[in-house]
Amino acid sequence: MVMKIIKKGRAVYLECEKLSESGDVIHAFLSRKGGFSNPPFNSLNLSYRVGDNDETVLKNYRTVGKNFGINYEHFITVNQSHGDKILVIDNQTEKIKDFFDKAKKLKKDALITDKLLLPIGILTADCASIILFDKKKKVIAIAHAGWRGTVLRIGQKVFAEMKRHYGTAPENCLVSIGPSIKKCCYEVGEEVVESLRSNFSVWKDFVMKKGNKWNFSIDELNVFQMMEIGIPPRNISKSNLCTSCSKDLFFSYRAEKGITGRSLSFIMLME
Repeated sequence: MVMKIIKKGRAVYLECEKLSESGDVIHAFLSRKGGFSNPPFNSLNLSYRVGDNDETVLKNYRTVGKNFGINYEHFITVNQSHGDKILVIDNQTEKIKDFFDKAKKLKKDALITDKLLLPIGILTADCASIILFDKKKKVIAIAHAGWRGTVLRIGQKVFAEMKRHYGTAPENCLVSIGPSIKKCCYEVGEEVVESLRSNFSVWKDFVMKKGNKWNFSIDELNVFQMMEIGIPPRNISKSNLCTSCSKDLFFSYRAEKGITGRSLSFIMLME
């Protein structure tokens, strides 16, 4: 599946053609461009947890909402913890604003829902964001996958929850993986390599030895995991853009030495 860069209003973002062509969802992997935050959070920082001014972050959310025709108060995010906990939103009776306030305190790394007009999102700066869409049952999900989440197989666990709650089948699931740090720039230590070695018999396919160091490909291992559970390769897309190489376009925790903003990736079911 094809990924393309689009400019809408102030926003610059990536989208998956197959997801867009379905007509059932709005989604975006937002870049860092088009917001109001000052350096080092410039400019479309959408995290309240990195030291940016809260009013500026709120202004950024308003801008995103305006660009996509979504109420900025309706974006549901969570307190990401590099784990594998999943929030399933299937019985949401509270006012969206109240639910928003509660959800952002929950230590989760993925969200699933079949609710219409409820944008669910993940914040990243090098980690991968994984969007899943069951085009038959009309269920959406999004996951945050750094190296820990990837080792924990968070993408597969999200799919398992979609299957358990809604009956999602692999052949009906579209998967799109947003920009992340790539093998070219993602140097990792022995802790990561040992975790990969312990959990994946094919771990060597996703690392590259450089002297005494290893470089790791988060996105390729997540694609492998999606195919491992039966999702057809034709249903899977990923961005080939490296966030570290392209820090003018994306936030990069690694390239910017930990002081930077966070980009929002989101998906929403249409009426």
